[in-house]
Amino acid sequence: MIRDVLGVDDAPVSVRLTLPPSAAKEEFEAFFQCPVQLAETVNEIELNRGAYEREINHANAELFAYVDAYFARRREVLGPSHPKSRLQRLRDAIVEQSISSDYTAGSVAKRANLSLRSAQRLALKEGFTLQKLIDEVRFENAKAMLENFDLSINQIANALSYSDDRSFRRAFKRKTGMSPTDYRKSRQ
Repeated sequence: MIRDVLGVDDAPVSVRLTLPPSAAKEEFEAFFQCPVQLAETVNEIELNRGAYEREINHANAELFAYVDAYFARRREVLGPSHPKSRLQRLRDAIVEQSISSDYTAGSVAKRANLSLRSAQRLALKEGFTLQKLIDEVRFENAKAMLENFDLSINQIANALSYSDDRSFRRAFKRKTGMSPTDYRKSRQ
């Protein structure tokens, strides 16, 4: 279907499926005509970049409108040049989770469509811990919130999911060497 819809013979580059092997891997590879990995943590079909840049054939208008909208969203995410790295997708997931004041590693991994262990391995592969990446976003959010003088330190601590304002004050001072109040004063 992908080849018919897109008109690109080599559209799939690789396929990862959560399915346990119910048939020989070679049968899946013959069907998709690309390398296939089975029993993975996510279902994923990686397409050739050219597949995202082609016009979509229009035989079934409803199906093709859905596919066209999907590829339009993917083009936005990919941007004009190169796809985002997996680490950048993980960082983006942290930022998205922070909007709901959820800085837990499990939620971030889920948002990035990764298992917690896969997210931790990915961060370590890039020289970080997952918690360090989460703390970086949390700290940047703290600095931005402190520049809004209408928010109390207690409100900021709550928004950043600290157990109380004292925990936030200690964490902020450990990171910057100054209290949140002193940081605010330096920003006036």
